[in-house]
Amino acid sequence: GRKPDAPAAPVGVVLPLSAPPSGVPIRVRTAGGREAIVLEKMQRGWFRVELDQNANDEGGAGERKSMRRPHGFAPGQDHLLDAAPQAAFVPKPKGSGSSKGRKSSVQQSGPGPVPVGAVQAITAGGRVATILERKQRGWFAVELDGNANDEGGAFERKSMRRPMFAPGQDELLNRAPESAPSQQSKRPQAGAPEERAARRQKGDASSSSP
Repeated sequence: GRKPDAPAAPVGVVLPLSAPPSGVPIRVRTAGGREAIVLEKMQRGWFRVELDQNANDEGGAGERKSMRRPHGFAPGQDHLLDAAPQAAFVPKPKGSGSSKGRKSSVQQSGPGPVPVGAVQAITAGGRVATILERKQRGWFAVELDGNANDEGGAFERKSMRRPMFAPGQDELLNRAPESAPSQQSKRPQAGAPEERAARRQKGDASSSSP
């Protein structure tokens, strides 16, 4: 009767001792006991995961979501989480000597490139969103700030509709750059109404043609 050195993993759970080779999905256990495939490692301890098929209060079957360490995962899996692929928008400095000379690039390289004229607005959930472009029918392409919540992950890029922003920011949203790149440089400050109307008619004509 020797006592085991470490507590056993939950029944049916085999925690590998080392991270799987690259290209093999990294499977971990959530705090609620579900299996999750780690898709990518994001900023500030957040991970993008795909949950298994056993829906519970952590998420639906096969749901993809952002989860944070340590609260979202069962303990003892740091080696697996650390082996997850880095999210694409966080370039890993490889000592290639960046010409900008930013030493703490992991902290600062979360946000991606932002177009000229981009504005910042507050979402309905209180986060800061950088408006990358104004699309058709009241939609906006945005990049969220680093404070992940149920609106999206840290620095996640997504489309949001006008009602998804805090009220009273219509003028600000109207100043966001339009999605057509050719309009960006020669556009009047808020877009001349005649120009906008002409473009809208042109768009409607093309969409209604067979």
